[in-house]
Amino acid sequence: MNESSEFCCRIPKTVALTRFEELDGNEHKKILEWRNHPLVSRWMIRQDPIAPSEHMAFVRSLHADRSKAYFKVTLRNEPIGVIDFYRMDRIKKSAYYGYYLRPDRLGSSLGILLEYVVLEYGFSKLRLDSILAETNPSNTTAMRLHQRFGAIEGIINQRGLQESIFHAKDWWRQRLKWSGIVSRLV
Repeated sequence: MNESSEFCCRIPKTVALTRFEELDGNEHKKILEWRNHPLVSRWMIRQDPIAPSEHMAFVRSLHADRSKAYFKVTLRNEPIGVIDFYRMDRIKKSAYYGYYLRPDRLGSSLGILLEYVVLEYGFSKLRLDSILAETNPSNTTAMRLHQRFGAIEGIINQRGLQESIFHAKDWWRQRLKWSGIVSRLV
């Protein structure tokens, strides 16, 4: 594929994604600490703490589960958060996503970076046609960010979460703008 292809992934070179299956025990311990931190877990779909044994069982299940992909995100070799894709449907070319920053990075502009990485990776690498977010309706910051990135608000689903949808055709029109913004952040 040549550099001019729309599928060329524009994630900054200073950003690295590492699949959960490739991480060691110490890295998983740190990620679980972030996820279980009250400032992070309050926005999660599942808000109660996850035990280390449950987390590791989940990680082991990822080897055989093609409907999920979880990544540690690093910026200049510093771990900053997690992005994930779940309910990936290869036929419909769709997936849901989530992300979280480590607690000491909350309130920084790095949420913009993670949102960008999710969309760029999902549309460029996974070749999805649509990416959906499920957001706690009280998380107005995340919902505004989704809208800034071009999401269309949908329904409140059965779990009480606001669904928003991003379409690849809309992303291709916006990605250059966001690529420039992200390059200034990193």
